[in-house]
Amino acid sequence: MLIIRSCLTGIRKIAAIAATIPVLLTACNKDPEILTPGASLAIIAAIPDVDRLYTSFAGTDRLESYVSSSVLNYSNYTGTGRASIAFTRPAGDQRLAFYRRTDTVNPGKPLMALNIPLKVNGIYSLFLTGTAAAPDTIFMEDIIPWHSIKDSVTGLRFINLSPGSNPISINIAGKIQGSEVDQLAYKSVTAFTMYPADASINDYTFEFRDKVSGKLLATYNTGKMNKYASTARLTEVNKWLFRNSTLVFLGLPDGQGVQAQKVAIVNHFTLR
Repeated sequence: MLIIRSCLTGIRKIAAIAATIPVLLTACNKDPEILTPGASLAIIAAIPDVDRLYTSFAGTDRLESYVSSSVLNYSNYTGTGRASIAFTRPAGDQRLAFYRRTDTVNPGKPLMALNIPLKVNGIYSLFLTGTAAAPDTIFMEDIIPWHSIKDSVTGLRFINLSPGSNPISINIAGKIQGSEVDQLAYKSVTAFTMYPADASINDYTFEFRDKVSGKLLATYNTGKMNKYASTARLTEVNKWLFRNSTLVFLGLPDGQGVQAQKVAIVNHFTLR
């Protein structure tokens, strides 16, 4: 009798386990989530007389809400500024439009609209330049340099987004005019140049000059290159070492206030 009960108990256990198998199989056979291959797209606002743009990824279809749209503010390039925003977008043709909320002449009409091709795993930059009357763009696929841990360097490139400006030259303070870039016309961009960023380098000051007259138009100081030398090593992020950035020359010739010629930085990484 004991043997029979033991066998029945074993059979019940086997039956209980067997009953769960279809559930497990059903879970395993559930259609997997399909991931759409994507690309990285950084959009940089550099139109001097347009202080704010609203981004739509639906092309010229009517913008449903300004509140939910990604905002690009021209004058805010520092800290957590939103003049430059990096997006992850599906690969393929991307429809884009940029709106001005204050446009009462053509309400609902974008300032500019374009289609751009995005390849799988591609890294791209879209610079918005020109003026409100004649907006323009520069779209490029970026090849971001990789830095070995053995090389204590930072990668920098330069772009001229000052509409109506003469070609500019760029030098490090104390060096001859054009020591870094001899001539950079409007809408031109350089390749990345590697600059030492080890403990022996305090900072760099770049001078942007009118190529023809030699007039100093703007300067940019990197600040301390080796932040890890400070006591805040564990809390500060070194934005130079092993990283890459673009220095953008923008503004209008003889512009005043926020429209004056100046230099802004676009980081090709995420600051924590």
